[in-house]
Amino acid sequence: MKSERHVPDQDIRRRYVSADGYLREISSLVEEGRNVVIPVSGISMWPFLIPGRDHVMLGSAQTGTLKVGDIALFQRKSGQYVLHRICRKGKSGFYFVGDAQTAAEGPVDPQQIRARVIGVKRAGKWLTGKEPVSLFFGRVWPRVRRGRARILRVYRRTGRIGDRKESGV
Repeated sequence: MKSERHVPDQDIRRRYVSADGYLREISSLVEEGRNVVIPVSGISMWPFLIPGRDHVMLGSAQTGTLKVGDIALFQRKSGQYVLHRICRKGKSGFYFVGDAQTAAEGPVDPQQIRARVIGVKRAGKWLTGKEPVSLFFGRVWPRVRRGRARILRVYRRTGRIGDRKESGV
């Protein structure tokens, strides 16, 4: 991963833009070959990605390298940008689902995919992708859509998936 440059808060000029405008600019930077780190927003990727705690690094989305379990940023035909996990690849395109959802969306044409998540920063530290939680959500979770609702209900009550307590915000 490319190194990150830290900018002190007092040097940041805040400017508010629409989410679509912001993500359109992020997509342009990725198309130029840059990796971009953005904060997670929304709860559709809960419990793996949590707003206020996690950031994702977006990189090139070469569709030939995308696989089930990868998280990608795509643009719906309506223009809305969505960051979800690939749950299935088909001849007609890719199918996506948020980790907190059970219904897949697709097919999404490869031309609609703007970026791929190449890194996750949790509580200030980059995940390697080899942590049990990363392996579970990347390999097992995309294939367990039918049982998700029940598993998520248990997680909401206990804060646990498997034996490990997950830290949240």
